[in-house]
Amino acid sequence: MELKEIIYSNTILLDADFQKRSEVFSYFADTLYEANLIVDKQDLIDGLNQKEKEISTAIGYQIAIPHIQSKSVLYPIVSFVRGKHEIDWENEEKSLVKLIFLIAVPETLINEHIQILAALSQKLMKEEVRVRLLTMKKPEEIYDILT
Repeated sequence: MELKEIIYSNTILLDADFQKRSEVFSYFADTLYEANLIVDKQDLIDGLNQKEKEISTAIGYQIAIPHIQSKSVLYPIVSFVRGKHEIDWENEEKSLVKLIFLIAVPETLINEHIQILAALSQKLMKEEVRVRLLTMKKPEEIYDILT
């Protein structure tokens, strides 16, 4: 599965003025619901919060990659938020993140979930990509660099 097939430009938000992780999760739920990509906003939020209780999805470099497999997710999705400023990830490490990538897949797609996470992580390992993600002005530019 290619990233270009599952990144939707209408789910990319740049320079969001969020303060906390919970606000980011609410944004993802609202946006994906409005785009008819999920069927239950609260289920998505609850699943993401449960994952964070198990292990933080903040990975360093001001990046977090919350991910979920859920019956509420209709199609594999990668969504992106770039914070206007650092966002409190509300974890024990007191991580501050600016680049947040949501990976959401239907409950039945186990292997795809891992493949998407690996493909995205491979791109984010490159400093050039991270720098560009912090400075690009349009969702289309974000889409282009990720695909």
